[in-house]
Order: sequence, then structure tokens, then C-alpha cells
Amino acid sequence: MTRDQTYEGYLAMVSRHDALRMAKGIDRRAAQIARSENSLAEHGHDREYIERQVAKEKLEAIRYLRPGPCQVCQKDGNGTVKVVRTCATFDQKHWYHEKCLRGMFLEAAKDEGRMPPTCCGQPIAEVLGFQFLSDEQIQSFKDKKEEKETAKRTYCPVSSCKQFIPNRIIEKCIDERVEALKDVTRRPRGYISGAFRCPRCAVSICLICKNSAHSKTDCPEG
Repeated sequence: MTRDQTYEGYLAMVSRHDALRMAKGIDRRAAQIARSENSLAEHGHDREYIERQVAKEKLEAIRYLRPGPCQVCQKDGNGTVKVVRTCATFDQKHWYHEKCLRGMFLEAAKDEGRMPPTCCGQPIAEVLGFQFLSDEQIQSFKDKKEEKETAKRTYCPVSSCKQFIPNRIIEKCIDERVEALKDVTRRPRGYISGAFRCPRCAVSICLICKNSAHSKTDCPEG
């Protein structure tokens, strides 16, 4: 079975990621149909019967590969709007327009309540959404995901900022501070508590109490 215009039309409707996946599916299905046709002939079935069976299998293949309506806007693809498949089982395949899927990932990057984007109760593979995002948008998504997955969180104490600060930044600063104080044999008169900077507004934050740094004095909570 060769790819006909129907199949090519479907491939034109989907994203590059899905086009590659569907092209492999078409080739695999074509090989299955060819084997089925040979098997039917070997068992003595007549040509008319074989053609009916092959046609039936082709219809099943088309049903599987045909893009369905977008799960967000409920509109069908029209050849100009790319669609992406998120579920790939035979009876449960859900599609999203490029714009709608992109919107889901952008919303998740702003609101952890929408993190991660899901379909059928399962997270949508990030590679499907990332193909439509800029590098900056992908990083924003990853940052929000890290925030949601962090149990004990730290935020910038500046009221106009309130940026989430990953534990890895704080832990790195603690390691550096410990290394710097290794050779201290007695408590110096100067600043020992240590501080790190907010990655957004660059304000200096105390390592101990997580409030604004104490201007070269030790943290009262230390």
C-alpha cells in the first residue's frame, strides 16, 4: 500500500513531531496490510475477497491517523492550523491545535495550579509543547515546574518582586560560605551569616532568616 493523497493531506495538518510519528505509523500499517494481503492469497481467497479485506484495513488505518477536533477549542484542523496528538492508543487519541497547546504551556508557566498540562489525567510530554515555545518561555515553564515541586520554598522579601528562589541557589551559596569560613578559628567581628542575591531584582538576602541581608552584621536569628 502506498501513501495516497488522503494520507499526505493528514500529514500536512499535523506538527513536524507528529508528521514523523504518523509517517512511521503509515509505513508500519502499509507493511501489515501487505502481509495480510499475501496471507489471504496464500490461503486461497479470491481477489474480490482480498480487496474487500484490504479496503477495510485501510479504512481502519485512516481512522487511526485522521486528526480529530482540538480538545481545547473543539474545532477541526483545516490544513493551515497544525495539530498535535497527545494520546496515541487506538481508541483514545486526543489532538490539540498548535496555538491551544502552546497556550496551555504558557498558562502553566504562570499558574502552578495548571502545572503540568495534562490529557487523560496524565502529564503531556513536554517535548510536544516545547516545540512551540521560545527558549525564554521554555525556561519560564521549567522554573514554574521547579517551584511547584519544591516543598519548602523561599521567595524574595522585596514586596515588589517576590521572586521564587530555587533551593539550589541557596545551597550553592551555603557551600561557598562554608568553604570561605573553613579557616576561621574564632568568631570574627565582621559579617559571618552570609547572603545570596535574588535572581530577579538582585537584592541581597540573608542565608539564615531569608529577609534582607543585615548590612555586614550577623543575623539575629543565627
